[in-house]
Amino acid sequence: MNQTRLAVAVLLVFLTAASWAAVLGGKAAEMSRFSQTLEQARTEEAQGLYARAISSYEDALSQKRQRALYEDLDRVYALYYQEDPSGTVRNRYTDMLTRANADYPKETAFWERHIQIYLDQKDYTKAVKILRRAQDKDVSSETLEKQFQSAYYVFKTGYQSYPQLLPGCWKGDYVVQTDGENWGMVTSDGSAVLSGVYPVMGPAGTSGRVAVTDGDGMSWLVDAKGVKQVRYEQTLAEAGCWSEAVLPARLAEADIWSYLSDDGQTLLTGYLKAGSFYDGKAAVQTDEGWLIIDENGTPVSEERWEDIRLNADGDFRQDGCILAKSDGQWHIYSTSWKAQGEFQCDDIDVCVDGPIAFCKDGLWGFVSPKGKVLIEPAYEQARSFSGGTAAVCRDGLWGFIDEEGREVVAPQFADAGYFDPKADCCPVRLADTEEWRFIQWVVER
Repeated sequence: MNQTRLAVAVLLVFLTAASWAAVLGGKAAEMSRFSQTLEQARTEEAQGLYARAISSYEDALSQKRQRALYEDLDRVYALYYQEDPSGTVRNRYTDMLTRANADYPKETAFWERHIQIYLDQKDYTKAVKILRRAQDKDVSSETLEKQFQSAYYVFKTGYQSYPQLLPGCWKGDYVVQTDGENWGMVTSDGSAVLSGVYPVMGPAGTSGRVAVTDGDGMSWLVDAKGVKQVRYEQTLAEAGCWSEAVLPARLAEADIWSYLSDDGQTLLTGYLKAGSFYDGKAAVQTDEGWLIIDENGTPVSEERWEDIRLNADGDFRQDGCILAKSDGQWHIYSTSWKAQGEFQCDDIDVCVDGPIAFCKDGLWGFVSPKGKVLIEPAYEQARSFSGGTAAVCRDGLWGFIDEEGREVVAPQFADAGYFDPKADCCPVRLADTEEWRFIQWVVER
């Protein structure tokens, strides 16, 4: 019995030793094969056989997934791509970097190289797509930030030019002067909405309808297709935005503004300036100052202001705030006329959809709709933020900044308006020709 147990024990020891010997032998074989593959890859790289070196490095990577091997592949692919900058090599290179990004998401060098390939190809949309992936992985670096700025804010300039163009935020439709005298309407891509045959044209509001006076002195309300909707008996010399079936307008040979109904009747009159009606209220200017009236012309309060800022649609309420001037200073109010902090300034722009441009002591900065200064005054002129950027002027030229105050488009224009967040476009006046054109972001927002 004891001899049997001893034999079994000896057998077990032998089998265990044999198993370990097999494992170690296998490991040694694997190490030998890996070392040989790696040595072969380096030899091929040194000989300039880049395609073969890449294949060998990939073979080594399949045996052992190491960051160093991705670095080797990155180096060799860069040399190979320099030698053969074809789409095939580029695609293989970016496929490898995609795997490197997935296996080592915190390695910024792989992200930077991946993005730079697309930047060099001017494929800014793909570059931003990879940048977004890096951001999702909480990867950041100074180089990645610079790459984002250089890709995300690339713009293209439209071919169509205009002598004049209203630089307001017109919700995608723009009133343009076509021949130095007459006005028409276009979209941001230059497509004509209304032919440029009108000596007088009001702004395009949210309704899509616009007041015009034709060459015969007849005034109409037309829709976006130019179809006449209303005939006004009076001749309009100037018009605001049609809203709630009422049009604010200044009649020919008159210094006062009136409100006209769709049947041509004068509903209210006698104003120095008149905004459009929204929710039954409008801002008007009288000899007493600016005030808010209801649809019957009755003041809604006894408050009077030196000025009230109207937006492009003629509304005194802008993105949840009201901008009004009293005692020589502009203030920010809520829509219920509650002062937003103690903020005040010398001048202020309209509020579009972000920080508001304001002027103090001759320089322009930016304030939130709640009255918090976000960017201290430092610019000669500025327009409020729209679509995440704002036009600013330095040394007589206009460029654009982001909400962090970083310059994203260098100063180069004679004038600039607001980016339309829906069309990703903005009207600018070129410095060399003085013509108005549209610029549009290449990367879709």
